[in-house]
Amino acid sequence: MAQILDIILEDTYLDLKDGETMSRTSKEICKANAKTFDANFMMNGRRIDLIIQSKDLELSTNEWKKEANMGVSLKQQAKNIRMNKALLSKRLTCPVAAEMIPRLSTQAMDWIGIAVSQDEDVFVARLFANLELPTYVANIPDFMDTLDALYVWKNHHCAMKGILLPAIAKKDSRSVLANLVSVDLPPPSDAEPKQVQMLIPQPHMKVKTIRMMKVKMTFSLYIYKVSHSLYITIETYK
Repeated sequence: MAQILDIILEDTYLDLKDGETMSRTSKEICKANAKTFDANFMMNGRRIDLIIQSKDLELSTNEWKKEANMGVSLKQQAKNIRMNKALLSKRLTCPVAAEMIPRLSTQAMDWIGIAVSQDEDVFVARLFANLELPTYVANIPDFMDTLDALYVWKNHHCAMKGILLPAIAKKDSRSVLANLVSVDLPPPSDAEPKQVQMLIPQPHMKVKTIRMMKVKMTFSLYIYKVSHSLYITIETYK
């Protein structure tokens, strides 16, 4: 199955992290729980068979077991659903356009394809595919359904990457600006530009501090100019 996934995903710029990898999102949840419940012991994240990600953005977790009894399979499936729900919860906090929010979901594979989506305040998991590998020549026609399901899974991840990466970049930019300087959003083209509020060096400040402020102000002005130009471009093509 690993070779099949490599072929299907080779042109997508999606990264496959396999081999019982620890999920970064799971680590963050464990740290938050330890802080909330004042735990004094080390809490580690869950280990996942396969994580699909792009530029450190975790898009789905997947569990693959060649041979497992029903009890182990159900346990792995429940773990997989919970992890993908956690990924989706985190992505819903990104500044995604309102019309794109209903499209946000995760698709996980553990021989049974499961899609996790949000319906109002409830997260719902539903079956969307069963995967089968052919063991005999007569099974090859049935394998076409498995390939179709894997390409649906691939296209879903590409779509989520296209929605989430720009949103996360926007969120990071806002976070940087919030720490450096107070900046108003770019005004409409027919309005007067608002002033950027900058920090002014004071006489009592050390030389090193003043230099750092100059670097921050230069970076902030650059970000403001880029965002303002982007805003005007978007307005022009609306």
